[in-house]
Amino acid sequence: MKKKTIRAKQGIKRLKNTLSEVQNQMKNCSDTIIQQSLESAGINTNQCNLIKEIFAAAKVKNPKGRRYSEDWMMLCLLFQIRSPSGYKFLKDQNILPFPCVNTIRKHLLAMKIGCGFDINFFKLFKKKFSGKTEYQKKRIIVLDEIFLRTSIAVNSRTLTYSGLEDFGDDEDIKTKSTDKADHGLVLMWQSLAENFTQPIAVFASKGPVKGIDLVKLVIKAILLLEDAGGHVVGLTSDGASTNRSMWK
Repeated sequence: MKKKTIRAKQGIKRLKNTLSEVQNQMKNCSDTIIQQSLESAGINTNQCNLIKEIFAAAKVKNPKGRRYSEDWMMLCLLFQIRSPSGYKFLKDQNILPFPCVNTIRKHLLAMKIGCGFDINFFKLFKKKFSGKTEYQKKRIIVLDEIFLRTSIAVNSRTLTYSGLEDFGDDEDIKTKSTDKADHGLVLMWQSLAENFTQPIAVFASKGPVKGIDLVKLVIKAILLLEDAGGHVVGLTSDGASTNRSMWK
């Protein structure tokens, strides 16, 4: 029994020494060597980001002072939104080098969220389309309008009201209004070759958006998507009276 205990302790000691050696090797690896190794192995982008963050975490003594790459932070944001419980488990168990939830929330609060078309969003879309084939770029626009419960709130960060009519910066549609919004219009981008759907703009209005205004919004959406590299091949909507007016 004593011999087994001694052998077990010796085995644990060897494993600790091996782990310490590997950690030291990871700390001494430069970013250039890591990048060259990943490129030669043909590893995809997301896995490369993960491996780079693991090596970066091994080089940091104090995890509170860590800095994360933009691509890794974006993946963390998406995963936190998708599965908060899964994110918490992987973070608490130190399985993946995730930033804390407060850091994620700070990044979310820093994002500008509002109605209308976001030009920065379409710039990112253009970057995404650069890696797609011509067939994958062919998609359709889906628009739908929903009824909302009227409510108004104050955004303490921007000192503005939320819940009013809002078409973003589209002055051709309607100027800023003090009316409470009771309808929401959503424009979505649906892929034909992939299982992918992405909202591209939302608008808040009092009553349904008029047909002539829908035409202006759809045309602007098509222009922005085509400029970003996408190919709009169709438009889908329900049979609401305002949508029928748009088709006329």
